[in-house]
Amino acid sequence: MKQVKRTTLATAGRAALYASITVLSTAGAVQADDGTNTAPMTQQLAQSQQGAETGLEEITVTAQRRSENLQSVPIAVTAITGADLANRQVTRTVDLLQYIPNMQGNNNSGLGTANAYYLRGIGTSESLPTFDPPVGTYIDEFYNARQNQNNFGFFDVDRIEVLRGPQGTLYGRNTTGGSINIYMKKPADTYGGYAEIGYGKYDEVMGRTSVDVPIVADKLLTKWSAFYVHDDGYVHDVTTGENLNYQHDYGLRGALEARFSDTATWDFSADYVNENYANLINFPGQNGGRVDYTPLSSKHGLGLGLVDPKLANIPLGNDSRQLELISNLSIELNTDTSLNVITGYHHYHQDFMIDTSDGINSAAPNVVNGILMNVVPAASSPLVTDTVSDELTQEIKFNGKAAGNLIDYVGGFYFFFEKSESDFATDTITPAGVATVQADRNVNNRTDAYAGYAQADFHVTDKFKATAGIRYTAEFKSIDFIPNPNPLPYLSPPFSTINILQDGVPDTQQAKIWTPRFVLNYQWNDDLLFYTSATKGFKSGGWNARSVAPQQTTAFGPEVDWTYEAGVKSDWLDNHLRVNLNGFYSHDANFQGASVVVDPVTNLGVFLTQNFATFKDYGVEGEVTALLTKDLNVYWLFGTQHSSYGDLSSATVAQLALCQATLGTTHSQCGVGIVTASGGIGVPIRTPPLTSTLGFTYNIPLAGSLELSPNAAWAYMKANWVASANLPGSLQPTHNILNAGLTLRDTARHWSLAAECTNCANIRYVATFASLQYLSEPGRWMVRARYDF
Repeated sequence: MKQVKRTTLATAGRAALYASITVLSTAGAVQADDGTNTAPMTQQLAQSQQGAETGLEEITVTAQRRSENLQSVPIAVTAITGADLANRQVTRTVDLLQYIPNMQGNNNSGLGTANAYYLRGIGTSESLPTFDPPVGTYIDEFYNARQNQNNFGFFDVDRIEVLRGPQGTLYGRNTTGGSINIYMKKPADTYGGYAEIGYGKYDEVMGRTSVDVPIVADKLLTKWSAFYVHDDGYVHDVTTGENLNYQHDYGLRGALEARFSDTATWDFSADYVNENYANLINFPGQNGGRVDYTPLSSKHGLGLGLVDPKLANIPLGNDSRQLELISNLSIELNTDTSLNVITGYHHYHQDFMIDTSDGINSAAPNVVNGILMNVVPAASSPLVTDTVSDELTQEIKFNGKAAGNLIDYVGGFYFFFEKSESDFATDTITPAGVATVQADRNVNNRTDAYAGYAQADFHVTDKFKATAGIRYTAEFKSIDFIPNPNPLPYLSPPFSTINILQDGVPDTQQAKIWTPRFVLNYQWNDDLLFYTSATKGFKSGGWNARSVAPQQTTAFGPEVDWTYEAGVKSDWLDNHLRVNLNGFYSHDANFQGASVVVDPVTNLGVFLTQNFATFKDYGVEGEVTALLTKDLNVYWLFGTQHSSYGDLSSATVAQLALCQATLGTTHSQCGVGIVTASGGIGVPIRTPPLTSTLGFTYNIPLAGSLELSPNAAWAYMKANWVASANLPGSLQPTHNILNAGLTLRDTARHWSLAAECTNCANIRYVATFASLQYLSEPGRWMVRARYDF
């Protein structure tokens, strides 16, 4: 670990620093014209009175499954502390999207508790358990397998580390896009805590609290935390008069740390989170608010006769509940070797109903100045789902040194088990009440995954280090389709597992693969690191479970990504300026994509997942942080991407040929998958050519032991597509988002009052697309009061 320097900035150094920030600020201003709240990886500042003397704070991360200085880790990793989360109004995981270079996405269509993450263009919008997310989410090193509940509220978070690029060696389930690692605060040695309340737009009421209670001093420590959020929703349903897209969330967490001895510690936590939050289709209203037109109700379900009885009482909206238990036993075997036994259990239950057509005729909407006019009622398309999943993981991890400290190593064994059941139905209901059903079935999934991994750092010289790692993974999956009894006429006959087997689709899959990692690392001096790496990532295959006919229920195979990267991590001007840059090239073979395709029999859209092509992406990422004075911190981060498809799969080639042969006909296969409406191959989604964020935090001393702290972040994102076929209406325009806040506190940090806004200018853009546009959330404001004790 390098020592933090305590020398005073020379006049020349200070001048150079101001000049560099002027250049960065100008560059950010030139690129931006409508922002998104994006903050830096390293706003770990010394905010104490010694700030100007100590410079930027040293950050410890565990990106390589052991504690290391961020500036010595040869990985593109962004670390955000709990204090930074508060400064930037990050209250849910979806808010992180604005703070990570080349990270894009939004809520899944209709689901406020599920996020579609895309890192360097690799991601998915599918939330069924038949598809594994390529960007993994980990909480205290426990893998959260499902996308359905990855947008949870933050409370008592210590830090978040986002690793960009495939994580094929050291992390639980292999991922091709990257990982989001969330680390919760551990119990403190002394009694203390905080309580916070807030009020905001849409009558939002928020509360958070946490208290540390030592049971036995230095031996048995506990922490108890809770949060609550309730608002009235920002969408008015013109048809039913109800308010929609509300957020009703609460969560409870208990953590225990038992220190058995100087060499053995057990950490255990349990949390329960209930979130009721939907992201339903909506449109700008004439009064400046948001409206929708669905005849479905948030107060009751469809009732018997339209769906399976298990789904009959699920109302319009999205409700998810999850219970998570995490245990980590840490033992120092000797001075050079440590052992961790990590066990996790996760249970979740999600019910939701959305209307994928919003009950209107969207074929030719009449839009005037952005407002939908003269709406014509049409059939509603309810999608109703009940999903229950249980996950269990077991990991044994070793960390140590060998050969007289010439080798640092980490290795272990990993087991993952998941069993899930998804009961879902898709209907069509005309304004006259005539209903038909596309699908009404149970889909049962099971996954068993085993892995062994090892990585070693070889200290060739004091400055040069070579790293080699390898992971062997064996995964086994099974699926079972069971049609539900439904009295409605089917658009296509219901089917079971027997039918897909008769069509040659297997009901089991397995994958066995080696995924290596190689790194060369040169520490020029304490402040300058160069590295280059090659990493292989893997994600297993699955099934297209949303199909309406057995011939569409295809299996798709694993995707494999090789990413090559080179970077530099550096501190300058006596540790007052931090500049981290990296360039990457990603080659993802058998890229798994989710899209909507047209059923040639019914001419209705159905979901399809398959291996479309090879996906290629390259770009540059940067994070810059500067401490101008002991109280003023400025940061800038950016990412560039250049993506394309190549090596089309046989299915895509066949579809492209059919599209070009039937262009303009009713059953054309144009405008689906990655084939555009004009008969070409689309531009990869969620890969904006440029994102840039410029922000600051400033602590201003006032009289009477008070402090005023303004902060702001201005983010810019160039236009990019959010539908794989680049359909009309699915282009996310170039936009800017401004987030800002102002906090008054006492210098002893016992209390604070804050006023803040997110998306302060209420910028509106297309967040995602599935037949219709799903708009971004409107701007919000909130005032908060906090007391620490």
